[in-house]
Amino acid sequence: AERMASRRRSRGPRAVCGSIYVDDYSTAAYISEHGVANLRYYAYTGVDLSFFGNLILCHWWNWLVRQVPLWVAPNVLTLLGLFCNVAAYALGVVLVSDSFTTDGPAWVFLAQGILMFLYQSLDNIDGKQARRTNTSSPLGELFDHVCDASSVSIFIMIICMCGRVGVWYTLLGVATAMVGFHSAHWVEYYVGELIMGKFNGPTEAVLSFIGVCFATAVLGTDVWRTELTFTTTFFGSALTIAQLVQVGGAVLVVFTVLQDAGKVASYCSLHRCSFVAALVEWTPFVVFSLSYALWAYASQCIAERGSGGGSGVAVMVAHPHLFIWSAQFVFTYLETRLILQRICKERCPTIYIINVVPLLAALNSAYFFIGGHALFDEKAILDVTFALTLSICAWMLYRVISQLTNHLGIAVLTI
Repeated sequence: AERMASRRRSRGPRAVCGSIYVDDYSTAAYISEHGVANLRYYAYTGVDLSFFGNLILCHWWNWLVRQVPLWVAPNVLTLLGLFCNVAAYALGVVLVSDSFTTDGPAWVFLAQGILMFLYQSLDNIDGKQARRTNTSSPLGELFDHVCDASSVSIFIMIICMCGRVGVWYTLLGVATAMVGFHSAHWVEYYVGELIMGKFNGPTEAVLSFIGVCFATAVLGTDVWRTELTFTTTFFGSALTIAQLVQVGGAVLVVFTVLQDAGKVASYCSLHRCSFVAALVEWTPFVVFSLSYALWAYASQCIAERGSGGGSGVAVMVAHPHLFIWSAQFVFTYLETRLILQRICKERCPTIYIINVVPLLAALNSAYFFIGGHALFDEKAILDVTFALTLSICAWMLYRVISQLTNHLGIAVLTI
Protein backbone atom coordinates (compact mmCIF):
# COMPACT_ATOMS: atom_id res chain seq x y z
CA ALA A 1 0.00 0.00 0.00
CA GLU A 2 2.83 2.38 0.86
CA ARG A 3 4.54 1.55 -2.45
CA MET A 4 1.36 2.28 -4.45
CA ALA A 5 0.83 5.52 -2.56
CA SER A 6 4.38 6.52 -3.41
CA ARG A 7 3.70 5.87 -7.09
CA ARG A 8 0.55 7.97 -7.00
CA ARG A 9 2.43 10.81 -5.34
CA SER A 10 5.20 10.58 -7.93
CA ARG A 11 2.74 10.94 -10.78
CA GLY A 12 0.66 13.80 -9.48
CA PRO A 13 -1.65 15.53 -11.94
CA ARG A 14 -0.76 14.68 -15.52
CA ALA A 15 -0.78 17.31 -18.22
CA VAL A 16 -2.40 16.58 -21.57
CA CYS A 17 0.35 15.17 -23.77
CA GLY A 18 0.78 14.21 -27.37
CA SER A 19 -0.91 17.18 -29.02
CA ILE A 20 1.09 19.29 -31.46
CA TYR A 21 2.98 21.60 -29.18
CA VAL A 22 5.96 23.74 -30.15
CA ASP A 23 8.46 24.36 -27.40
CA ASP A 24 8.17 27.92 -26.10
CA TYR A 25 11.43 29.77 -26.73
CA SER A 26 9.95 33.16 -25.94
CA THR A 27 11.21 32.96 -22.36
CA ALA A 28 14.44 31.83 -20.74
CA ALA A 29 12.55 29.38 -18.51
CA TYR A 30 12.41 25.69 -19.45
CA ILE A 31 10.05 24.84 -16.58
CA SER A 32 6.67 26.55 -16.40
CA GLU A 33 5.08 27.77 -13.18
CA HIS A 34 2.77 24.77 -13.42
CA GLY A 35 5.78 22.46 -13.67
CA VAL A 36 7.50 24.09 -10.71
CA ALA A 37 4.34 23.65 -8.64
CA ASN A 38 4.23 19.97 -9.57
CA LEU A 39 7.66 19.36 -8.06
CA ARG A 40 5.91 18.82 -4.73
CA TYR A 41 4.64 15.51 -6.08
CA TYR A 42 8.15 14.27 -6.81
CA ALA A 43 9.23 10.87 -5.48
CA TYR A 44 11.79 8.59 -7.09
CA THR A 45 10.26 5.21 -8.00
CA GLY A 46 12.96 3.41 -9.97
CA VAL A 47 13.32 -0.35 -9.55
CA ASP A 48 16.61 -2.11 -10.27
CA LEU A 49 16.20 -5.87 -10.70
CA SER A 50 19.83 -6.40 -11.72
CA PHE A 51 21.03 -9.94 -11.01
CA PHE A 52 24.70 -9.07 -10.51
CA GLY A 53 23.92 -5.75 -8.87
CA ASN A 54 21.65 -7.18 -6.20
CA LEU A 55 23.61 -10.39 -5.66
CA ILE A 56 27.25 -9.30 -5.79
CA LEU A 57 27.99 -5.66 -6.56
CA CYS A 58 25.64 -4.26 -3.92
CA HIS A 59 28.16 -5.31 -1.22
CA TRP A 60 30.93 -3.37 -2.98
CA TRP A 61 28.69 -0.34 -3.45
CA ASN A 62 27.53 -0.37 0.17
CA TRP A 63 31.14 -0.53 1.39
CA LEU A 64 32.28 2.16 -1.04
CA VAL A 65 29.61 4.70 -0.12
CA ARG A 66 30.57 4.38 3.56
CA GLN A 67 34.04 5.60 2.64
CA VAL A 68 32.63 8.83 1.19
CA PRO A 69 32.55 11.75 3.65
CA LEU A 70 29.08 13.04 4.48
CA TRP A 71 30.01 16.50 3.22
CA VAL A 72 30.44 15.23 -0.37
CA ALA A 73 27.39 16.07 -2.47
CA PRO A 74 25.83 13.19 -4.44
CA ASN A 75 26.05 15.16 -7.68
CA VAL A 76 29.82 15.34 -7.25
CA LEU A 77 29.95 11.55 -7.39
CA THR A 78 27.72 11.55 -10.49
CA LEU A 79 29.94 14.10 -12.19
CA LEU A 80 33.11 12.21 -11.30
CA GLY A 81 31.59 9.13 -12.91
CA LEU A 82 30.96 11.06 -16.12
CA PHE A 83 34.57 12.30 -16.06
CA CYS A 84 35.74 8.68 -15.84
CA ASN A 85 33.81 7.87 -19.02
CA VAL A 86 35.15 10.92 -20.82
CA ALA A 87 38.70 9.99 -19.78
CA ALA A 88 38.22 6.42 -21.08
CA TYR A 89 36.94 7.79 -24.38
CA ALA A 90 39.75 10.33 -24.68
CA LEU A 91 42.36 7.61 -24.14
CA GLY A 92 40.86 5.66 -27.02
CA VAL A 93 40.72 8.60 -29.41
CA VAL A 94 44.29 9.68 -28.72
CA LEU A 95 46.03 6.31 -28.38
CA VAL A 96 43.87 3.78 -30.21
CA SER A 97 41.85 5.00 -33.16
CA ASP A 98 39.85 7.99 -34.28
CA SER A 99 38.32 5.95 -37.12
CA PHE A 100 37.38 2.74 -35.24
CA THR A 101 39.63 0.64 -37.46
CA THR A 102 43.15 0.55 -35.96
CA ASP A 103 44.70 -1.30 -33.05
CA GLY A 104 46.12 0.16 -29.84
CA PRO A 105 48.23 -0.78 -26.81
CA ALA A 106 46.75 -3.31 -24.40
CA TRP A 107 47.09 -1.05 -21.38
CA VAL A 108 44.69 1.47 -22.92
CA PHE A 109 41.88 -1.10 -23.11
CA LEU A 110 42.67 -2.18 -19.55
CA ALA A 111 42.48 1.43 -18.38
CA GLN A 112 39.21 1.94 -20.22
CA GLY A 113 37.71 -1.06 -18.46
CA ILE A 114 38.85 0.21 -15.06
CA LEU A 115 37.50 3.70 -15.75
CA MET A 116 34.12 2.29 -16.80
CA PHE A 117 34.03 0.22 -13.62
CA LEU A 118 34.67 3.38 -11.62
CA TYR A 119 31.85 5.09 -13.50
CA GLN A 120 29.49 2.24 -12.70
CA SER A 121 30.46 2.30 -9.03
CA LEU A 122 30.03 6.05 -8.69
CA ASP A 123 26.77 5.96 -10.61
CA ASN A 124 25.39 3.40 -8.16
CA ILE A 125 26.45 5.12 -4.95
CA ASP A 126 25.31 8.66 -5.73
CA GLY A 127 21.73 7.76 -4.77
CA LYS A 128 22.93 6.01 -1.63
CA GLN A 129 24.92 9.12 -0.71
CA ALA A 130 21.82 11.24 -1.26
CA ARG A 131 19.87 9.09 1.18
CA ARG A 132 22.75 9.13 3.69
CA THR A 133 22.84 12.91 3.61
CA ASN A 134 19.07 13.39 3.23
CA THR A 135 19.61 15.38 0.02
CA SER A 136 17.46 13.44 -2.46
CA SER A 137 15.83 15.85 -4.92
CA PRO A 138 14.44 16.13 -8.46
CA LEU A 139 17.69 17.85 -9.41
CA GLY A 140 19.69 14.81 -8.31
CA GLU A 141 17.60 12.43 -10.42
CA LEU A 142 17.80 14.72 -13.44
CA PHE A 143 21.54 15.21 -12.99
CA ASP A 144 22.07 11.44 -12.81
CA HIS A 145 20.00 10.67 -15.92
CA VAL A 146 21.60 13.49 -17.91
CA CYS A 147 25.05 12.08 -17.19
CA ASP A 148 23.79 8.64 -18.21
CA ALA A 149 22.36 10.03 -21.44
CA SER A 150 25.64 11.82 -22.14
CA SER A 151 27.50 8.53 -21.75
CA VAL A 152 25.46 6.57 -24.31
CA SER A 153 27.70 7.33 -27.28
CA ILE A 154 30.86 7.07 -25.18
CA PHE A 155 30.19 3.46 -24.24
CA ILE A 156 29.45 2.41 -27.81
CA MET A 157 32.45 4.22 -29.28
CA ILE A 158 34.79 2.57 -26.76
CA ILE A 159 33.41 -0.89 -27.56
CA CYS A 160 33.67 -0.21 -31.29
CA MET A 161 37.30 0.80 -30.81
CA CYS A 162 37.89 -2.60 -29.21
CA GLY A 163 36.14 -4.39 -32.08
CA ARG A 164 37.55 -2.18 -34.85
CA VAL A 165 34.17 -2.31 -36.57
CA GLY A 166 34.56 0.82 -38.68
CA VAL A 167 32.49 3.98 -38.75
CA TRP A 168 29.23 2.62 -40.18
CA TYR A 169 28.81 -0.13 -37.60
CA THR A 170 29.74 2.37 -34.90
CA LEU A 171 26.94 4.64 -36.10
CA LEU A 172 24.57 1.66 -36.01
CA GLY A 173 25.60 0.86 -32.44
CA VAL A 174 25.17 4.47 -31.31
CA ALA A 175 21.74 4.69 -32.92
CA THR A 176 20.68 1.41 -31.30
CA ALA A 177 21.73 2.56 -27.83
CA MET A 178 19.95 5.89 -28.24
CA VAL A 179 16.70 4.23 -29.31
CA GLY A 180 16.78 1.87 -26.33
CA PHE A 181 17.51 4.68 -23.87
CA HIS A 182 14.76 6.89 -25.26
CA SER A 183 12.21 4.10 -25.25
CA ALA A 184 12.90 3.28 -21.59
CA HIS A 185 12.35 6.89 -20.52
CA TRP A 186 9.27 7.22 -22.72
CA VAL A 187 7.76 4.31 -20.81
CA GLU A 188 8.76 5.89 -17.51
CA TYR A 189 7.03 9.12 -18.53
CA TYR A 190 3.73 7.24 -18.59
CA VAL A 191 4.09 4.39 -16.15
CA GLY A 192 5.90 6.56 -13.61
CA GLU A 193 8.54 3.97 -12.84
CA LEU A 194 11.87 3.09 -14.46
CA ILE A 195 12.21 -0.69 -14.25
CA MET A 196 15.73 -1.95 -14.93
CA GLY A 197 15.75 -5.60 -15.98
CA LYS A 198 17.33 -8.56 -14.27
CA PHE A 199 19.76 -9.35 -17.09
CA ASN A 200 19.17 -6.57 -19.63
CA GLY A 201 19.51 -3.51 -17.41
CA PRO A 202 22.28 -0.90 -17.28
CA THR A 203 24.34 -2.81 -14.70
CA GLU A 204 24.68 -5.89 -16.89
CA ALA A 205 25.24 -3.73 -19.98
CA VAL A 206 28.14 -1.83 -18.41
CA LEU A 207 29.59 -5.07 -17.03
CA SER A 208 29.59 -6.50 -20.55
CA PHE A 209 31.40 -3.38 -21.82
CA ILE A 210 33.98 -3.74 -19.06
CA GLY A 211 34.41 -7.41 -19.93
CA VAL A 212 35.01 -6.57 -23.59
CA CYS A 213 37.70 -4.05 -22.64
CA PHE A 214 39.48 -6.51 -20.33
CA ALA A 215 39.26 -9.31 -22.91
CA THR A 216 40.67 -6.97 -25.56
CA ALA A 217 43.56 -6.04 -23.27
CA VAL A 218 44.43 -9.74 -22.88
CA LEU A 219 43.57 -11.19 -26.30
CA GLY A 220 43.98 -8.18 -28.57
CA THR A 221 41.49 -6.59 -30.96
CA ASP A 222 41.89 -9.30 -33.59
CA VAL A 223 39.77 -11.68 -31.51
CA TRP A 224 36.70 -9.58 -32.36
CA ARG A 225 37.64 -9.40 -36.04
CA THR A 226 37.18 -13.10 -36.70
CA GLU A 227 34.96 -13.37 -39.76
CA LEU A 228 31.80 -15.47 -39.46
CA THR A 229 31.31 -17.06 -42.86
CA PHE A 230 27.68 -18.05 -42.22
CA THR A 231 26.72 -14.36 -42.20
CA THR A 232 27.52 -14.19 -45.93
CA THR A 233 24.15 -15.80 -46.63
CA PHE A 234 22.30 -12.95 -44.95
CA PHE A 235 24.52 -9.92 -45.59
CA GLY A 236 26.36 -10.71 -48.83
CA SER A 237 29.74 -10.63 -47.13
CA ALA A 238 31.15 -12.10 -43.92
CA LEU A 239 30.72 -10.01 -40.78
CA THR A 240 33.18 -10.01 -37.94
CA ILE A 241 32.09 -10.99 -34.43
CA ALA A 242 32.05 -7.34 -33.38
CA GLN A 243 30.02 -6.26 -36.39
CA LEU A 244 27.48 -9.02 -35.84
CA VAL A 245 27.07 -7.88 -32.24
CA GLN A 246 26.10 -4.41 -33.49
CA VAL A 247 23.57 -5.89 -35.92
CA GLY A 248 22.20 -8.18 -33.21
CA GLY A 249 21.80 -5.24 -30.86
CA ALA A 250 19.83 -3.34 -33.49
CA VAL A 251 17.47 -6.29 -33.96
CA LEU A 252 16.98 -6.73 -30.22
CA VAL A 253 16.17 -3.06 -29.68
CA VAL A 254 13.28 -3.37 -32.15
CA PHE A 255 11.71 -6.02 -29.92
CA THR A 256 12.46 -3.90 -26.85
CA VAL A 257 10.64 -0.91 -28.33
CA LEU A 258 7.66 -3.08 -29.25
CA GLN A 259 7.60 -4.43 -25.69
CA ASP A 260 7.77 -0.89 -24.31
CA ALA A 261 4.97 0.18 -26.64
CA GLY A 262 2.86 -2.64 -25.23
CA LYS A 263 3.44 -1.35 -21.69
CA VAL A 264 2.37 2.17 -22.66
CA ALA A 265 -0.64 0.82 -24.59
CA SER A 266 -1.73 -1.09 -21.49
CA TYR A 267 -1.30 2.04 -19.38
CA CYS A 268 -3.32 4.12 -21.84
CA SER A 269 -6.09 1.53 -21.93
CA LEU A 270 -6.24 1.36 -18.15
CA HIS A 271 -6.26 5.13 -17.68
CA ARG A 272 -8.45 5.91 -20.71
CA CYS A 273 -5.92 8.08 -22.55
CA SER A 274 -4.87 8.04 -26.19
CA PHE A 275 -2.12 5.64 -27.22
CA VAL A 276 -1.83 7.50 -30.54
CA ALA A 277 -1.13 10.67 -28.59
CA ALA A 278 1.58 8.79 -26.71
CA LEU A 279 3.18 7.72 -30.00
CA VAL A 280 3.16 11.34 -31.18
CA GLU A 281 5.61 12.07 -28.37
CA TRP A 282 8.23 10.16 -30.36
CA THR A 283 8.16 12.95 -32.96
CA PRO A 284 11.24 14.90 -31.74
CA PHE A 285 13.31 11.71 -31.55
CA VAL A 286 12.12 10.49 -34.97
CA VAL A 287 12.92 13.84 -36.58
CA PHE A 288 16.35 13.79 -34.95
CA SER A 289 17.05 10.23 -36.10
CA LEU A 290 15.85 10.72 -39.67
CA SER A 291 17.84 13.94 -40.00
CA TYR A 292 21.12 12.22 -39.16
CA ALA A 293 20.22 9.17 -41.26
CA LEU A 294 19.49 11.37 -44.29
CA TRP A 295 22.68 13.34 -43.71
CA ALA A 296 24.78 10.17 -43.55
CA TYR A 297 23.14 8.64 -46.63
CA ALA A 298 23.39 11.79 -48.75
CA SER A 299 27.00 12.37 -47.73
CA GLN A 300 27.90 8.79 -48.66
CA CYS A 301 26.23 9.25 -52.06
CA ILE A 302 28.32 12.37 -52.62
CA ALA A 303 31.49 10.49 -51.68
CA GLU A 304 30.75 7.53 -53.93
CA ARG A 305 30.02 9.68 -56.95
CA GLY A 306 33.04 11.90 -56.49
CA SER A 307 31.22 15.21 -56.08
CA GLY A 308 31.98 17.96 -53.59
CA GLY A 309 35.75 17.84 -54.09
CA GLY A 310 35.97 14.22 -55.16
CA SER A 311 37.62 12.99 -51.96
CA GLY A 312 35.57 9.79 -52.04
CA VAL A 313 35.15 9.93 -48.24
CA ALA A 314 31.83 10.83 -46.63
CA VAL A 315 31.98 13.60 -44.05
CA MET A 316 30.94 11.30 -41.18
CA VAL A 317 33.63 8.79 -42.19
CA ALA A 318 36.30 11.47 -42.39
CA HIS A 319 35.18 13.09 -39.12
CA PRO A 320 33.17 10.46 -37.21
CA HIS A 321 33.64 11.92 -33.75
CA LEU A 322 32.38 15.37 -34.71
CA PHE A 323 29.37 13.76 -36.36
CA ILE A 324 28.57 11.48 -33.42
CA TRP A 325 29.10 14.18 -30.80
CA SER A 326 26.82 16.62 -32.62
CA ALA A 327 24.17 13.88 -32.53
CA GLN A 328 24.95 13.20 -28.87
CA PHE A 329 24.32 16.83 -27.93
CA VAL A 330 20.91 16.76 -29.62
CA PHE A 331 20.15 13.43 -27.95
CA THR A 332 21.16 14.74 -24.52
CA TYR A 333 18.93 17.76 -25.07
CA LEU A 334 15.91 15.65 -26.05
CA GLU A 335 16.33 13.15 -23.21
CA THR A 336 16.86 15.89 -20.64
CA ARG A 337 13.65 17.56 -21.75
CA LEU A 338 11.72 14.28 -21.67
CA ILE A 339 12.94 13.47 -18.17
CA LEU A 340 12.24 17.03 -17.05
CA GLN A 341 8.67 16.89 -18.42
CA ARG A 342 8.12 13.70 -16.42
CA ILE A 343 9.52 15.10 -13.19
CA CYS A 344 7.46 18.29 -13.57
CA LYS A 345 4.31 16.52 -14.89
CA GLU A 346 4.25 18.71 -17.97
CA ARG A 347 3.23 18.11 -21.56
CA CYS A 348 5.86 16.96 -24.05
CA PRO A 349 6.56 19.33 -26.92
CA THR A 350 6.45 17.64 -30.31
CA ILE A 351 8.70 20.23 -31.95
CA TYR A 352 12.05 21.38 -30.59
CA ILE A 353 14.02 24.09 -32.34
CA ILE A 354 17.29 22.23 -31.79
CA ASN A 355 16.12 19.61 -34.31
CA VAL A 356 16.22 22.25 -37.01
CA VAL A 357 20.04 22.33 -36.86
CA PRO A 358 20.76 18.73 -38.02
CA LEU A 359 17.76 18.85 -40.36
CA LEU A 360 19.24 21.82 -42.23
CA ALA A 361 22.63 20.09 -42.30
CA ALA A 362 20.98 17.00 -43.79
CA LEU A 363 19.16 19.04 -46.40
CA ASN A 364 22.45 20.72 -47.32
CA SER A 365 23.92 17.32 -48.25
CA ALA A 366 20.63 16.10 -49.73
CA TYR A 367 20.83 18.97 -52.26
CA PHE A 368 23.13 16.55 -54.06
CA PHE A 369 20.06 14.70 -55.38
CA ILE A 370 18.96 17.91 -57.10
CA GLY A 371 22.14 19.77 -58.00
CA GLY A 372 24.77 17.01 -57.99
CA HIS A 373 26.70 18.41 -55.03
CA ALA A 374 26.19 19.67 -51.48
CA LEU A 375 24.90 23.21 -51.30
CA PHE A 376 27.69 24.28 -48.92
CA ASP A 377 30.94 22.62 -47.84
CA GLU A 378 30.01 19.60 -45.72
CA LYS A 379 32.91 19.91 -43.29
CA ALA A 380 32.05 23.55 -42.59
CA ILE A 381 28.41 22.60 -42.03
CA LEU A 382 29.48 19.81 -39.66
CA ASP A 383 31.60 22.25 -37.67
CA VAL A 384 28.69 24.69 -37.40
CA THR A 385 26.29 21.89 -36.43
CA PHE A 386 28.66 20.70 -33.72
CA ALA A 387 29.05 24.23 -32.31
CA LEU A 388 25.33 25.03 -32.40
CA THR A 389 24.12 21.77 -30.88
CA LEU A 390 26.73 22.02 -28.12
CA SER A 391 25.74 25.63 -27.38
CA ILE A 392 21.99 24.97 -27.34
CA CYS A 393 22.37 21.88 -25.16
CA ALA A 394 24.74 23.60 -22.72
CA TRP A 395 22.47 26.65 -22.41
CA MET A 396 19.44 24.47 -21.74
CA LEU A 397 21.28 22.51 -19.03
CA TYR A 398 22.46 25.72 -17.40
CA ARG A 399 18.98 27.24 -17.37
CA VAL A 400 17.28 24.08 -16.09
CA ILE A 401 19.80 23.61 -13.29
CA SER A 402 19.47 27.29 -12.36
CA GLN A 403 15.68 27.03 -12.19
CA LEU A 404 15.73 23.91 -10.07
CA THR A 405 18.38 25.16 -7.65
CA ASN A 406 16.57 28.49 -7.22
CA HIS A 407 13.21 26.85 -6.58
CA LEU A 408 14.47 24.06 -4.34
CA GLY A 409 16.93 26.29 -2.50
CA ILE A 410 19.84 23.88 -2.94
CA ALA A 411 23.27 23.92 -4.55
CA VAL A 412 24.38 21.61 -7.33
CA LEU A 413 27.75 20.40 -6.08
CA THR A 414 27.67 21.21 -2.37
CA ILE A 415 25.52 20.25 0.60
